[in-house]
Amino acid sequence: MKANALKDKFFIFCMVLKYLVILLPLLVMTGGYHYAQAETLFLEPRITLEQEYTDNILFTRNSEEKDFITTISPAFLIKQKSPRLNGNLMAEINSIFYQDFDELDSVDKRGSGDLNYRFSERFTLGASAGYLEDSRTDREVGETGLILTGDRKQIRGGLSGQYHITEITALSFSAGYTTEDIEAPDNEGNDSISAQLTLSRNISKWFANTTAIFNIGYTTYTSDYEDVRQVGYDELPDDVLIIVIDEQEGDPQASLLQSYYADSTSDVWSLTAGFSRDLTERFSFFMKAGTSCILSDESSRFSVTADQDTVIYDAQNDYDAGTTWGWLLFSGMSYLGEYDRISLDISRDVRAASGMNGTTERSAISVGYTRRITDKLSTDFSGSTYLNQRERETTSDIDELTYNAAAGATWLFLPTWRASLNWKYTRLEDRETDLSRERNVIWARVVKTFEL
Repeated sequence: MKANALKDKFFIFCMVLKYLVILLPLLVMTGGYHYAQAETLFLEPRITLEQEYTDNILFTRNSEEKDFITTISPAFLIKQKSPRLNGNLMAEINSIFYQDFDELDSVDKRGSGDLNYRFSERFTLGASAGYLEDSRTDREVGETGLILTGDRKQIRGGLSGQYHITEITALSFSAGYTTEDIEAPDNEGNDSISAQLTLSRNISKWFANTTAIFNIGYTTYTSDYEDVRQVGYDELPDDVLIIVIDEQEGDPQASLLQSYYADSTSDVWSLTAGFSRDLTERFSFFMKAGTSCILSDESSRFSVTADQDTVIYDAQNDYDAGTTWGWLLFSGMSYLGEYDRISLDISRDVRAASGMNGTTERSAISVGYTRRITDKLSTDFSGSTYLNQRERETTSDIDELTYNAAAGATWLFLPTWRASLNWKYTRLEDRETDLSRERNVIWARVVKTFEL
């Protein structure tokens, strides 16, 4: 059932990419001869070779295992630029090989496309789509602070647009859909639909170089979790074991089929207001704050089956979590100098938690610094902290604190060759169990681009 559903979703994604490819040249031609003269088509095949060492390959708390990972990544990028149209198409394959844990070897894939077309001086419309297959546990630790398990397949798509009501007032909108399936050791499916409406107005008349921002958003998240396994009588919970033994006649069987299903739905409304301001030509600042309203419900089902089709225990529970109000914050600053780039971001939001069966309230702080030493050599340093929290009825609560620290250097040693050396440290603290785990990763990467 899930396989057929995923095939249908993949077919839809392929059709979206197909029309994105067709629209690239068609939209340029509709822009007229004048615009066609100024268009630019950029093609970039590239291949990346990466060698990585980690001191905790499975990201466990005890019995850490070391390993080396080799990744070969061919990719192809298409960029289309013209006065009316900007478009991008990208496809990449990551062949991942583990020296000791070769059972983790995989071929990850990703593809994406986006178009932005300016119909007039006032109105711009955009579309995007993406497909992803990945398997690494650390795939999102730098973006969400969460460690994931299992192979993931994800499809996303969206529309966006902007209309300038006046020279100083603009109305923007966006809508998106994301669906994903995560397999092994358990099965999880997540879907989200979101819509955002933003009104911005330049208020430099009262505050120099300042834009006021007002945003309203809605997102609905649905998640389902499935865990089916063979168990013995001694592995059943005590309250279930009593019922099973009372209802089962004769000698108990050596094994039973235990099934656990859980699903949750969250409707999230958000309302924020704030501003962005250019303090100087190089230094800018923004801040938005507001509130969120979350309406959620959960359900679970636990069953025990014997003799293949004989259900000897079945219980279902429904929970109405009611309405939860929270606060939101999005704030940051950036400095873009000739040799230095500095960024600082602080946020609190409600987000989908891939691999966690639902949503989390995520608080995050991240800082980054890049130093251009020469035209060909640069260094970068970054750090981030994520706090993911969620109280749940059908599964265990989430209360995880993640720290990341990273440093690296990049060298453009030939016009089409670049190399980098990086280090990253991650520490995850589960505040529900008072347990923690950590890991260091060092990797070297060489990228070759081909001129067409």
